[in-house]
Amino acid sequence: MQYFLELLIFAGKTTLIVVAILLCISFLFQQIRRGRGTEVGMVRVLPLNPFFKELSRPIREAVLDAKTLKLERKAEKKQVKETSEKPRVYVLRFDGDLNASAGDQLAHEMDALLQVVRLNDEVVLLLESGGGRANAYGYAAAQLERLREKNISLTVCVDEVAASGGYMMACVANKLIASPFALLGSIGVIAMVPNLHRLLKKFNIDYNEFTSGKYKRTVSLLAENTPEGQAKLQEELETFHIMFKAFVQKYRPQIDMEKVGTGEVWYGAQAQELGLVDHLQTSHAYFLDRIQEADLYKIEFIAPTSIRDRISQWASIFSKNFA
Repeated sequence: MQYFLELLIFAGKTTLIVVAILLCISFLFQQIRRGRGTEVGMVRVLPLNPFFKELSRPIREAVLDAKTLKLERKAEKKQVKETSEKPRVYVLRFDGDLNASAGDQLAHEMDALLQVVRLNDEVVLLLESGGGRANAYGYAAAQLERLREKNISLTVCVDEVAASGGYMMACVANKLIASPFALLGSIGVIAMVPNLHRLLKKFNIDYNEFTSGKYKRTVSLLAENTPEGQAKLQEELETFHIMFKAFVQKYRPQIDMEKVGTGEVWYGAQAQELGLVDHLQTSHAYFLDRIQEADLYKIEFIAPTSIRDRISQWASIFSKNFA
């Protein structure tokens, strides 16, 4: 009897493994077929009004009597019928890194939004960034300018930090909101280049650079830097700083650029006094205010994944469940 029981268990395990392998093969062929077409990603939309309402539901059900809850539900149903003409608020998120890697995602979200957004709608960007590459953040800021060019209201909410390139993006907003202790500003430019020339020289290692064009390479990591090259780099930094300040002044003409264009960072309350921020409030507080009068939708562009990535994800799931 024990022998037949073990045989039955073995047969069950074998069947399970065979089914799993067949599923993997089927999945692989599906991905290969799908990969023959052009994949452009997709935009995911999440209605936020029901989300916030659901957060409070357990508390309301615990503290309110049945009669009050019934009246609330009737009011909600009536409100649903009257939402067709309510303004819409589209919520985007930008989490910045040194390369402003989310710039392309933001561009695709703008592509989608600008085809449907109405003049009485609003776009809210949740922005968190300490800055990074100047040209990358210039590109991201240019995506936000597309809304201003179409006279679409843009609100930027900063809960923690929008500095340097992050503030370059934030200043484009019609309305800039920050939490009281968020860090804002840093309207300046920095370049940091270590130099190993003396270390190489110590070990009798030669390093040669060959360039065409007087300023093709101003400073180097390994070659000896010249005063002329260093001066040229400083000139380039100053040039971009002038452009940066002019860009901020374009959208926030009321600020005193002599005071704020120094590269300093300020907390939200200080930034408001300097005109860098319009209002002090957290993003969630702003959302709760807006859901009373508008329909909120979270918009997110999901980039396409390669066949290799999909297979890797599926293999990971398989190993967790069957290993």
